[in-house]
Amino acid sequence: TPDHVYTFNGRVSHYNAIKNFAQHFKIDYSIFEITANKNKYLILKNKPLHSVDSYTNQIKEVWRRSKLELNEKEKQAKRFFDLNSGRYKDPSLNINVFSKDEVSEKIERLRSTNKRVISIFNASRNEFECVEDWNKEKFYEDDEDLINKVCEYFKKNKELLFILRVHPNLGFLKNTQSNNIKKLSKNKNLIIIPPEEKLSSYGLIRISDLIITFGSTIGVESTYMGKKTISIGDSLYKNLDCTYTPKSFNELIDLIKDDKLIPKPLVSTYKYGFYILNNGNYFRFKKPDDINYSKLKYWILKTFNSYKYISKSNLNDTYSILKRYIN
Repeated sequence: TPDHVYTFNGRVSHYNAIKNFAQHFKIDYSIFEITANKNKYLILKNKPLHSVDSYTNQIKEVWRRSKLELNEKEKQAKRFFDLNSGRYKDPSLNINVFSKDEVSEKIERLRSTNKRVISIFNASRNEFECVEDWNKEKFYEDDEDLINKVCEYFKKNKELLFILRVHPNLGFLKNTQSNNIKKLSKNKNLIIIPPEEKLSSYGLIRISDLIITFGSTIGVESTYMGKKTISIGDSLYKNLDCTYTPKSFNELIDLIKDDKLIPKPLVSTYKYGFYILNNGNYFRFKKPDDINYSKLKYWILKTFNSYKYISKSNLNDTYSILKRYIN
């Protein structure tokens, strides 16, 4: 019978269970989350962090509450997209960069196909599987099922080439989703880029005529890069009108076929970028962190996950605990 419960993230199953426990027994709860700027944290009381409505309200509130001039807000939003792609560095910020914007030979070869390139960025489904009402309006069984149907529909169209960039986190998992992705290789009009392959997502966006995402940040980033973008299912930017959001399979097919489709306005991405940089509170105390986050993360996964001691979902907490002792 605690008076208040604090939990991390509230999205994956073992954290979400704690939130559900508190809700069921009418106990106050707070969700703690480190923001994309790792110098900051966010605490929400008695609110689900990872829901479309909740996130939309937070994004709009941070934009509305800011006393900065409009041009300064837009400048900061653009700064986020440059930081996130690794095109720009700011020593005062601590932003995770998951895919640097760089040119690779493989991308250059894909560019020379003379076909209309449609790049698909899927999601690591386990990250949102336990969020209540997430994807409640979806019109497909799962991501792979829909990708397969799209490829099947266009299998006789020699002018289209589909490329699936598998989410990097799926490289650490062996589950139904990763098994179903392997089955997609039967489609002759689909190139599958595995999760462990070092290939710039931004380079792939640049050579693509159309981007399809399943809710990842790439959706809003590709719109910022001036690309026509379709977002399938729910996403944290769904209600910002920065991507096309089909409600049925036929609507999705019509969007893919539409040669006159134009990108959503660049300004539709600004509130999201501004929010990611400005939400949350700065930690009051912070020890110098000279550990390479990505390398330590990879080491923890390779060592512990092979023995089933930890999962990807509680990796960030394990990282934080280990860091104390290593420092």
